[in-house]
This record gives sequence, C-alpha cells and structure tokens, in this order.
Amino acid sequence: MLRYQVLLITVLVFSVAFMACDRSQDVLEQVMMDPEPEMMDPDGMMDMVMEMAAHHSWASEDLDAPMMTVAEAVAAMNAAGTGAAHTPGARTVYFNEAAAMANMAEGDKMYPAGSMIIKEVYGEDEMADQVVHVASMTKTDDPMYAERGGWIYGVGGNNLAIADSVGCDECHAKAGDGNDYVFVSLTKDDDMDDTDMDDTDMDDTDMDDTDMDDTDMDDTDMDDSDMDDTDMDDSDMDDTDMDDTDMDDSDNGAGNGNGNGNGNGA
Repeated sequence: MLRYQVLLITVLVFSVAFMACDRSQDVLEQVMMDPEPEMMDPDGMMDMVMEMAAHHSWASEDLDAPMMTVAEAVAAMNAAGTGAAHTPGARTVYFNEAAAMANMAEGDKMYPAGSMIIKEVYGEDEMADQVVHVASMTKTDDPMYAERGGWIYGVGGNNLAIADSVGCDECHAKAGDGNDYVFVSLTKDDDMDDTDMDDTDMDDTDMDDTDMDDTDMDDTDMDDSDMDDTDMDDSDMDDTDMDDTDMDDSDNGAGNGNGNGNGNGA
C-alpha cells in the first residue's frame, strides 16, 4: 500500500513540474517576440509636446532674424542663411535632452532616435512678441527615413510626410559634415565657471578660519607655558632659599657647640 502512495505522489510532482515548465515556455516566447516596448510614435510625441508646451523647459538658443532672403542665401551658396524659409523674424530653437547632449558633444554630432528640435519664429514690428511659425525636426530609427538621416520634418506642430518635406531635407542636408542635418549650435553656459568661483571662495574662507584657529591655539599654548614656567621657577627659588637658610642655621649651631666645648674643656 505504501508503495502505491509513493508512486502516486511522484506522478503528481512530475505533472505539476511539467505544467509549470510549459507555462514558463509560453511566457518566454511572448517576451522573445516583443523584447522591447515600442517607442511612442513621432506624431504622438509631437502632439504631446506641443499640447503641454513642454519644449519651453528645454535647452534653447535665441537667434536674430535672418539677414538675407532665401533667394539671396541660395545665390550666395549660404545654406545656413536660408532660415528665412521659416518666415523672417527672430526665433528661439529648443532642444530636448537627447538632442541637447548630442549638440554639445565634442567632435562630430550624431543625434539619437528620440531627439527633438523645435523652432519658434516671432513676427515683426507689432507682432514681435508673438510666435507666428513653428518648425520641428524629430529623429527616428524608422528605416523609411534612413535616406534623410532619420529626420522627420514638421510645421505648425504637425509632422510632414516625406513627399511634403523634400525641400526641408535638401536644405538641412547642407548643414555640413559632422552636424547631422542641424545648423544651430547651443551656446555652452558659464555654470561651471560660477561653480569654480564658489569653490574658491569656500577654500579661502576655510583657510582664513583655520589660520585664526591655529593662531588662537598657539597664543593660548604660549601663555600657558609661560605661566607654568614662572610658577616652577618661583617654587624652585623658594625651595632653594629655604634650604640655604636651614644650612646656615645648622652651621651656626655646630660652631657654637664646638666653641663652648673647647672653652669649657680647657
């Protein structure tokens, strides 16, 4: 009877183990089929950013209005001067974190997928404080955009189809080697210099405080030492005087004894 019970328990254990292994295999196959979560599509990213005006908290660069028209820039073979294609007027260019890090990196620039650059162009005269045009660039790893460096161009907060942004691509392709289709460069701030100044001030203060403390300690030690030496000297002198006096008294006593003794004996 015991043998059958052991056999039954063994069969149950193997059955449970087999079912668990089979379930684990199903889960593993699902993970392997979709190993990474999908990135938000470029249109969704742009809609979210524009709706929340999130780009206003990004690193940015303020630019003056273009000094020449598009025709003049083309004639001068100055691709960077074609900014007037985004309408005249001063503009601010915003870079999200990924784009800003790539822009300020040393050497050739290479923007990773997910980089976003948004340009807001202001009007002229009485419209100088109002945004009248928005242009954007979003980097993707979609093979469809590989021939244009992976960039998706947009206007007014909406991404453009490839066929509708041929001119954008042709212009930005002239940004120059090592710039990855981007004309604008962020200006590095002076935060690092300010930090260095603060550290220097702290060091100077520490040195002054240390010097003062050391001086106070030295003065105190000297005073204490002087007092101790004086006390010791005075004590020694007193002891010496007492000893000398005792010795003199002893001598006198001995002399009187001898004198009296000799006289009486004679």
